[in-house]
Amino acid sequence: MFGNLPYNDGMATVTIRELGRQVSGVVNEVRTTGRPTFVTHRGTPVAVLLPLDAEQLEDHVLANAPEYVASMRAADNAIERGDLDAPVLGDDGRLVVRFTTQVVRDATPDEETFAAMTARFTPREIMHLLLVIGQYMMVGRIMATTQLDLEPALAGELLESVSEAKARRASRGDPE
Repeated sequence: MFGNLPYNDGMATVTIRELGRQVSGVVNEVRTTGRPTFVTHRGTPVAVLLPLDAEQLEDHVLANAPEYVASMRAADNAIERGDLDAPVLGDDGRLVVRFTTQVVRDATPDEETFAAMTARFTPREIMHLLLVIGQYMMVGRIMATTQLDLEPALAGELLESVSEAKARRASRGDPE
């Protein structure tokens, strides 16, 4: 037991019936411990209660809002087409693309772009973006220098694991 909640493999669980009787206590337990709790129906997990802070809640709502998902898909398509001034990117998106392009190409943005970035984003947000840009550039250079292509490497591992599984089945006499 953890508080009033039983543990199953290190994860708190509560039945639907128990949740109905003590919803306040269960939610408080999740909130105070920061640990998720599975809700079960006849022994089968059917839901999970997760502790959320304001940022996590916003991320979850946005990631599951159909309009947001459609908008992100349209923005991805615009970027793939090379339409970096597409209205779907919005003012902030176009500014970030302009900033990123200048940092990648010239190592530093022009004064106008940097002024616009500092007027719109916090120093922390700009630093996070710079770290992402730097990581992208580093991985790209490593892959170019070593002539590394990830897809064949992953495909090779997958084929090897499939071959091993087939060999195990054959040695046991299992049908394919």
